[in-house]
Formats: sequence, structure tokens, C-alpha cells
Amino acid sequence: MANLSDFFAAASGAPLPYQQLVFGQSKTWTVGVTGKVKVILTGGGGQGAYRYFSGATNYDSTNNRALATGGGAGGFCEKVFDVVAGETYTLVLGAGGDGNFDIQGSVAARNGAGGGNSTFTTATAATSVAMTANGGTGGTQTNTVTADKLGGAGGTASGGDVNLTGGRGGNFTNSASHAGNTTFASGGGSVAVYGEGRHGGDLHVTAAIENIIS
Repeated sequence: MANLSDFFAAASGAPLPYQQLVFGQSKTWTVGVTGKVKVILTGGGGQGAYRYFSGATNYDSTNNRALATGGGAGGFCEKVFDVVAGETYTLVLGAGGDGNFDIQGSVAARNGAGGGNSTFTTATAATSVAMTANGGTGGTQTNTVTADKLGGAGGTASGGDVNLTGGRGGNFTNSASHAGNTTFASGGGSVAVYGEGRHGGDLHVTAAIENIIS
């Protein structure tokens, strides 16, 4: 999701009533009041991967095993600049990753889809603005639970006064042998709203164990 927030102050220095706008879709935005605006932009989050077992399909040669990692969060950027009433800016809103998983259908395993990139750019305005918050990368999956696996990477950002990378999905590391039905899943990352994008929960497996979600 991408958010756009506006904080206006009159050009003379006298404060105007605070106004905040949150846009949930792409659009051309027309400035309503001359003053300053603070734009906050985030990219779409990456989708977590998934696996499921259907009958005798999609397992390794010994047992039912599955590993899926979480997706990365979108990038975050913010910028403060002067605006004049009537100017226009273009917002392109990046959607969250959507792999259209058909849980009841024939597709038993799929990597997560990446999130879309969000941009906020000058259309007809004196101040040149080109902000980009890239989407996070989707998580990945495998039936080899003895191998290490990375979570989806967080999206980067550019063009703002502040540009922060989203938190990654949780990583999986393993140093044990596993028997039986064994499944692992890690969490997704968070947007860096407060200066740091926190990563999803990591899984560090050192002993044979079953069914962990972090």
C-alpha cells in the first residue's frame, strides 16, 4: 500500500488547518492550497510463498516436507516541498504481490509475487519531484528443508528527503537432518515507517523438529 499525506501551512507563515489525505489508488492529484506538502510513499509488499500437499504429489522421495519464506516489505520515502494551488502531480500506486494462489486447484507450490512500485512525480508544477518506492520481493518455497533459504528482499526507495528500504522476509537456515512430515514457514518484513524496516522472523533450525511457523 502507498500512502500520501499532506500537511499545509500558508505561504505567509500563518498556519492553516491540518489536512491529511490518504490515497488508495493511482490518480492525478490537484493541489488545493498554496503552501508546503509532505508526501509519504510506500511500495507494495511482496507476497509470501506457499506449498501444500495434494494426495501423493509434491513431496520429496522420503516424506512430506515443505519450506516457504515470507515476502519483503515495500520501500519508504518522504519529501517536503512547496506547492501552489492548481498544480498537479501524478501518483502511481504499487499493489501488493498477488500470485492468485489456487489452494484447492492443481498448483501445489509457488513462489510469492513481488509488490508493485509506487511513484509520485510532477505533472504540471514548478517544483520537480520524482519519488519512487519500489515493491518488495516475494518469498520462495522448496521441499528441500535441509537447505538454507532467504526471505524476499525489501524494496528500495529514491527521490525523497528520506529514503528507506523495506524489511526483508524471514530467512531459513538449517544444520539438522529431518525425518517425517516437516514444514517450516517464515514471516514477512515491515515497512520502515520509523526509520528501520524490521525483517520477518528468522528460522535457525539446529535439531530435528516438525512444523514451525515464525
